[in-house]
Amino acid sequence: ADPTESIETLSRKKKLSAPAVISLGEGQGVVALKAIQAAAVNGTWVLLQNCELGLSLMNDMESILNKLKGDMDPNFRLFLTALPHSDFPLGLLQMSTKFTNEPPAGLKAGLLRSYTPGVMVDQDKLERVETEQWRQLLFTLCF
Repeated sequence: ADPTESIETLSRKKKLSAPAVISLGEGQGVVALKAIQAAAVNGTWVLLQNCELGLSLMNDMESILNKLKGDMDPNFRLFLTALPHSDFPLGLLQMSTKFTNEPPAGLKAGLLRSYTPGVMVDQDKLERVETEQWRQLLFTLCF
């Protein structure tokens, strides 16, 4: 399950600006480095998605973070999302706080999770969507 929305919600609760979200892939390493350097100075958050696609950057990440450590704002946060990969750098994993967000098994468990307040669908989301078909679909799924 994608943690992007949870991270953005947390930043809103803390009254911070939205994190810079960068999906790694071809040519995004330079963009990610610039965002990390700026966020480390400004004390903002960065979310790097699909880090298994940017293994060259991940191999350098430990040294990059160690270089920034002296000038790093205490509010700076770097979030990484990745699928399991055998070549992912162990040093980076060891210096990180890890969080696993796995989807529930089965349709019933998935629906129950979807309607748990604050998880996926809450009153705010229900009121924001104006499409009548979406509300009908939601009603049908509930009953």
